[in-house]
Amino acid sequence: MMGYALNTLVYRIFFPQSGKITETKHVKFNESILGVDSNVQMKDNKFRMIDSFSDFELSSNETPMPKLSDKTECDWKRVCVTRQKGKSKGRIDVYYYPESKVRLRSKNEVKKYCESKGIDYNPDNFDFSPKLILDDNKPNAIETQSDDFSTDIEDISDSEAHLVDIKIPNNFKESQIVPERENWCYAMKEELEILKVRDVYEIVPRPKNKNVSGNKWVYTHKKDVTGKIKRYRARLVAQGFKQIEGIDYFDTFSPVINFTLVRLFIVILVTMKDDIAIFACNEQYMNEAIGLIKSKFDVKDLGKLSKFLGVEFEMRNGNFIMHQKSYINEMRNIFGNIPNSKSLVPLSPGIAIYDNMEDDVLNVPYRNLIGSLSFLASRTRPDIMFAVNFLSQFNNNPSITHWNLICQVFHYVLNTSNYEINLSKSESFALTAYTDASWAADKMDRKSISGYVIFLGDVPVSRSTSKQKCTALSSMEAEYIALSEAVKEIVWLNRIMNSCLFLELPVIKSKIFCDNQSAICYSKNLMENQRTKHIDTRYFFVKEKLNAEEFDLLYVSGKKNVADIMTKALSHDKLKFYCNWLFCNVSE
Repeated sequence: MMGYALNTLVYRIFFPQSGKITETKHVKFNESILGVDSNVQMKDNKFRMIDSFSDFELSSNETPMPKLSDKTECDWKRVCVTRQKGKSKGRIDVYYYPESKVRLRSKNEVKKYCESKGIDYNPDNFDFSPKLILDDNKPNAIETQSDDFSTDIEDISDSEAHLVDIKIPNNFKESQIVPERENWCYAMKEELEILKVRDVYEIVPRPKNKNVSGNKWVYTHKKDVTGKIKRYRARLVAQGFKQIEGIDYFDTFSPVINFTLVRLFIVILVTMKDDIAIFACNEQYMNEAIGLIKSKFDVKDLGKLSKFLGVEFEMRNGNFIMHQKSYINEMRNIFGNIPNSKSLVPLSPGIAIYDNMEDDVLNVPYRNLIGSLSFLASRTRPDIMFAVNFLSQFNNNPSITHWNLICQVFHYVLNTSNYEINLSKSESFALTAYTDASWAADKMDRKSISGYVIFLGDVPVSRSTSKQKCTALSSMEAEYIALSEAVKEIVWLNRIMNSCLFLELPVIKSKIFCDNQSAICYSKNLMENQRTKHIDTRYFFVKEKLNAEEFDLLYVSGKKNVADIMTKALSHDKLKFYCNWLFCNVSE
């Protein structure tokens, strides 16, 4: 027995002789026998685990990956059939027909057929995953056409058919029993080859009395902007969780990209329209530059930027646009059964939110939805950053009130999925920051909320919302603490830009706008008084940088301070005003 089925109350049974797995509820357990018969002959050795780097390569029973060819030598017909009855009703089966009376159900069958007929075989040309969007009002089978196959389209009868995604394997065993087995095998071989070429590991004798970490395969696939799978990917990762702190390691570090830098450099490159032409004034120079880079580094030329780290980019009417519409559609498919909310704002202004004081555990995907919305907010949707950040405080024990509020944020995102950021709006390299604070905004601990938005020219490249670490005793103190966070970010961005000497960027003093006159005066005044002597010395960083003339500190009216969107829930009119500042395509 392999365990339980995922979607039904039955067992999963593995038959070693045939190498097949079936699901059934008709199982009898013989409790008088422990373990399994070790003499049973397996059909093949597909189901062993990989324990070292060399296991996958040295397996004599593994079917080698066929050489890739440019085309096949016959016309293939791909047919998808939706099951109409039984427990698997709604499941879509995929078949290939090289001839009218020959039906092939898997890549192994296709491979054997090609070998028997002397036909070139390319596993990438055969897709047994039912990932088609089937039309309504059409019958039971559909034949699809790709670049490599010619086919006729028949009708479909199942009006209830839906998009079926490829299941990503959780481990090596699962990767060997799915229809896409050969694609995953090819991805694993690619990964092992890259590890060898880059000298990632070195085989050494096992030290005595030392803990040895295991490894496992992690699988995923890469999609284009239309949702079509472009590439299967596999990564061999160490099981570091088995290490013991203080014995196997003393410090950990996981490098991740800061998307602020991505936005910053894309805006710089888009703004430097004339200068970029020097590097690619014609196709020959472009190819020479790419060839030189490839000769020094192992890189891939991905062509025009269309999707990067979950964000989509488009060149439209001379403007370079950034958005996440595909990601929002994926969220719609995953969380589509969430009750609808027609609110025009992420959170209603003036709402009071408290901890869940009840013992009942709410069985809802609260943290999943928070995580998805956090990813969206950090990339392209600053208008929901405050709401998501504030509601994430209740991840451990959300109440029905918290759940209804995060559902409201989710449906606000669905209703405003057309919001985009125009990266071509910038006409200068000046950094401008807006800071704000909401004093004692958290009703539970009375701590304030800091927020800032930083523009490069007219494009928002950095923003933040966070609860302050200390309790501010006045609105001036809260604004001053928020100001210090913006100053740290401005100093860092200026250093990044100044370090890129090859760009020859002009040196322009940054501007920071604050809507609190008291905080501005305190920043410019070196004197202390009875009301300010308790402020932590670390916030005097603002005065130091201001005296060094690294930025100008100016006043802005609270009605025109865009950082207000990062510190509190706003009315619809105010939110729309600031969204027009941050986004394009904002509907009325």
